Order: sequence, then structure tokens, then C-alpha cells
Amino acid sequence: MKKYILSLLTCAIALSATAQEETSTSNAPVSKKGKAILPAAGDIAVGVDALPYINFAGNMFNGYGTTGAQNTLNVGSTTIYGKYYLSSDAAVRVELYLNNSKDQNTAYVQDDNQVDDNPDAQVEDLQIINRNDVGIGVGFQKYRGYDRLRGTYGAVLSYYRFRNVTEYTWGNQMNDVNSTPTSTNWYGAGTQPASRDLMVDNDLTQTFSLGLIGGVEYFFLPKVCIGGEAGIYLNYTMNSQADKTYETIEQGIYREKDLATSPEDNFFSLTTQVYDAARVAGRLYILFHF
Repeated sequence: MKKYILSLLTCAIALSATAQEETSTSNAPVSKKGKAILPAAGDIAVGVDALPYINFAGNMFNGYGTTGAQNTLNVGSTTIYGKYYLSSDAAVRVELYLNNSKDQNTAYVQDDNQVDDNPDAQVEDLQIINRNDVGIGVGFQKYRGYDRLRGTYGAVLSYYRFRNVTEYTWGNQMNDVNSTPTSTNWYGAGTQPASRDLMVDNDLTQTFSLGLIGGVEYFFLPKVCIGGEAGIYLNYTMNSQADKTYETIEQGIYREKDLATSPEDNFFSLTTQVYDAARVAGRLYILFHF
């Protein structure tokens, strides 16, 4: 938290210095070159989450490098924003949240077929974790404020989809001769399990949400703003059945079997985040208007 606050203060000082180059009128602020600062009817805005960039900029000024760690830009999961202004104080919005990944983990284990002749012989186990995390939202916003600072409020409809599937490939084959092959202890089953997972599907989660949002935007350059918003969302979530495919030896015969691990369920919830559960305090973003 202290790191975030210091980063925000650093950026606020920089933005305030930039804003000194701009002037305003009683109706709409303009820069010294006469350029309009605020968006107008027909303008389009695009933007992204600002927090990764704020942290990166803040670390450049707060002595991050003295710890010996490298200051890197870690975008990770992100939301892309788009807006179309119906008037200077009203806009429709769309947002796209993405957090997809594919992680491959490998580990060496004893080669059971060669261990008698060569105790150092090894084979490789492979674990692949596929994460598919997507959200999309559409909404309407109103604005009001003074000079470069504007408050905003509105409503958003959103859809969120999450799926996590893990696949395993084992170096030592399971058969009637070797029914408990040496294996990597990926998930707590031990190093010589009597059964091994081949695929684990941790269900499909789908959430439909209706949210009320509010926030502020500050235009530190003509048609460029940094903003923050928070909201409260009524959600309806559907979880499909989770299952897995595993291999085992039964009465000397190799079998691949399917097993349901949790039933499907549906529920309502009221939350202060949408898409990413880590963002319970709201979102920060930067928008460019054209």
C-alpha cells in the first residue's frame, strides 16, 4: 500500500507541473495554444489500466534500484477501455479484460526402466496449465465537474468467463509391470502414486453483472486524462461441473477413467469488483481522446 501511495504522489506532482502550462475559461478549459482540454460530442477515447505504469514510474524516483532488484513493467492482467462521447458530458463505454496464459512446468524423475543399469538415468514429467480469463462490459456514463477535474457516474453490464485446465504428460509409463511409476509430486499424490491425473478441468465459470460506478478524471494534457473508479456489482454466477481424467491399474489392466470432482452450481453475489478479484478497491486508468 505504501508503494502505491508513493507512486501516486510522484505522478501527481509530475501531472501538476504539466498542468501549469494550461489555462481555462469560465465555460471550458483550453491550453495556452487554444486547444480544448475536455472531450466533445463525437470524440472517441481508448485507454488501459494505469497502475502498472504508475508503479513503474514511481519506482524510477523512489530508489527502487538501490535494493538490487530490477525495475520492470509488469502489465499482467489488464483492461482495455473505449468510449464514444454522445455529448461533452455523456458517453457510452466498452471494456475488454484479458488474462490468458499458458504455463509449462517440467521436472526430472528417475527413469524406472533404466535405474538398475544406470541409477542416474532420468525422464521428464510435463505439466501444462491453461488459463482462459476474459471479460467484456458495456455501459453509459455521465460527467460533471470544474476545469480539468470531472466526476463521473453511470451503469455497466458485463460478462466474465474463466476456465482453468491442467494437463499432465508423464515420463515413466504406467502399466501392469510398473503400476506405481516414479512421478513428480505435482499435486500432493506422492512420488509413486497408484493413479495419476492426465487432465483436470476446474469447471467453467460464467458471471453476468450489473454495476453502478462512480469516479473522477483529471485531464493533465489536452484530451488526455488519468482516472479512477469504483463500483458495486450485482452478479449471477454459473459454475459448470468440474472433472478430471486419470490413469490407474485395475486387476492388472491399464485404464483411463473420468471422475466428476465437484457439481455445477449457480448463485447471486454483491461485490465491489468485476473480472479481477484483486481489484476490490477500484481501478485506475489512462485515456486518450481523439
